[in-house]
Amino acid sequence: MSTLPDFIAELVRAANEVGKCSEFERGNLLDRAYRAIRDGRDQVGTAQDSLGRDPSIDFLTMSRSMPMFSDEEIKAALLEAAGMVRALRIIIDAKNDAVLNSNEGESTPVARCRIRNMSSGPLVRYRGCARTVFEG
Repeated sequence: MSTLPDFIAELVRAANEVGKCSEFERGNLLDRAYRAIRDGRDQVGTAQDSLGRDPSIDFLTMSRSMPMFSDEEIKAALLEAAGMVRALRIIIDAKNDAVLNSNEGESTPVARCRIRNMSSGPLVRYRGCARTVFEG
């Protein structure tokens, strides 16, 4: 099993070389992306909105019907999946850092980071005086 950074790199590489990937490989990557996003949301504690449109479901749908989509559509889906997995990884890492630092009893800038639900807006992390915004 690969780590999340390796999987993100694999998604981007496949998007850049989409013509060289078989339909099976494309479908497998999108299926794995759906599972990684679902598992990441479970770790973060984000409830799936049943009324809203969930882009990760599109990855699962595409993985089951590869011949219906052009190379450009597959490329866009792979890049979108890589972005979603990357955003979840950042949130999970920030949450883990905050928990680890708060268990040590320290009040560090990382422990004071504010994490928003992905569906309600971008992730905002405060590190000292710097403010970094990651769009989800």
